[in-house]
Amino acid sequence: MKAGVKGDWVESLFLPADPLPLGLFRIAFGVLLLFRFISLCLDFNPLFTEAGPVPLQAAEAYGEAVSGGVAPYFRWSIFAISESTAWARLLFAVYGVAIVAFLLGWRTRLTSLIVFVLTVSIHRREPILWLGGDSVIQGFAFWMLFVPAGYVLALDACRFTKQGRARPVVRRWALLLLQAQMALIYMATFLLKLEDPSWIDGTALGHSWQLPFYSREWIAPLASIPALVMAGTWATLLFEAGFPIPVWWPRFRLWLLSLAALFHLGIELTLRTGIFSWAMLACLIPFLPAANLRHWIGRLDERARLRPGRWLWRIRMLQKKRWVVYFDGQCSFCRRWIGKARWAALPLVEWRDFRRHGDEVAHLNPQFDRAAYLIMDNTIALPGFLAFRSLLWAMPILWPLLPIAYLPGSRLVGEWMYRHISIRYGPVRPPEPPISGG
Repeated sequence: MKAGVKGDWVESLFLPADPLPLGLFRIAFGVLLLFRFISLCLDFNPLFTEAGPVPLQAAEAYGEAVSGGVAPYFRWSIFAISESTAWARLLFAVYGVAIVAFLLGWRTRLTSLIVFVLTVSIHRREPILWLGGDSVIQGFAFWMLFVPAGYVLALDACRFTKQGRARPVVRRWALLLLQAQMALIYMATFLLKLEDPSWIDGTALGHSWQLPFYSREWIAPLASIPALVMAGTWATLLFEAGFPIPVWWPRFRLWLLSLAALFHLGIELTLRTGIFSWAMLACLIPFLPAANLRHWIGRLDERARLRPGRWLWRIRMLQKKRWVVYFDGQCSFCRRWIGKARWAALPLVEWRDFRRHGDEVAHLNPQFDRAAYLIMDNTIALPGFLAFRSLLWAMPILWPLLPIAYLPGSRLVGEWMYRHISIRYGPVRPPEPPISGG
């Protein structure tokens, strides 16, 4: 009987699972990595060059001391290959590109490896600066090497569809791996707190709230209220002890996840913990039931369908391959531009010569002799610059231009540039305002 139960349990690890939680977690985790990367770039010179307060040899000596000389894990770093600033800049450039590719789900296996190696290397290069959130990111970056996070909401998934290949199956163990890591974090922090008498006697949070470096300004006065400090301290212990086991029962899961979200938002509001709270919130996503996620997305989709023209609706139409660009196939400049745009855009966008297919959208009265058009779901027609600006959302390589394209006055400048280019290189005349929904 025991052998049968064990066999059933092992077999259940390889049952198919909905990949949606993995895809959402990859996106949230990628956003965290990107935010952390940008913050490090702002302090690049003092942190990662020999001109800073912690040169490479000092960082290696610190790692040697922490590891006791026996744990090479605390010492290895690609930064050790060279002390030059050029080498550090190259590593950062590769790291930034890898993070964006990981976020978009492009070559996810390879980019996961690059992200992990460079995340660890950066932490080893400046080992004194990192807080708990950085350790969480480093740990989950390791597990992302093993889970198939690029099978949904990813460019890899689009590539499978474009090539006519069946999308690989995600197994339950991939989600269980991330879930187990999260449960172990809560259990480990609970056991560590038990070794500190201040957590047992209920005064630990009071000490944290009184530290100017860690506490928010508004929370310091509350540290003088013993009953509040004691309640918060013991509630923290109770939550961390009560999360790791009950969360595996479906009936308790959503309640515990909601409580965990409130718990970490409370930490963020009271203490300066860097990226810790946001990292922990992102790492709760693998616990979310896929059925609930699809239900919530379906509700959003219903609301989007009722409000054509809104951004949520536009993105949904892109996902359903209902973005179609109509251009002048007899214009050599238009053909060259479209060739480059097709290379940069996701395969979800369609491209059609209006001279052959213009009748399809005649009900929108597009002025094809004046501009190229982006037609969304045969409902909204965007001409000229407005079409180009919307297409930026479907061109990941050009996403850095999005903030510029939406600056105040950008439409006026953009339409002037489009008109100038059209007159000089193409046979089209200046575009008119959008027909609807613009």
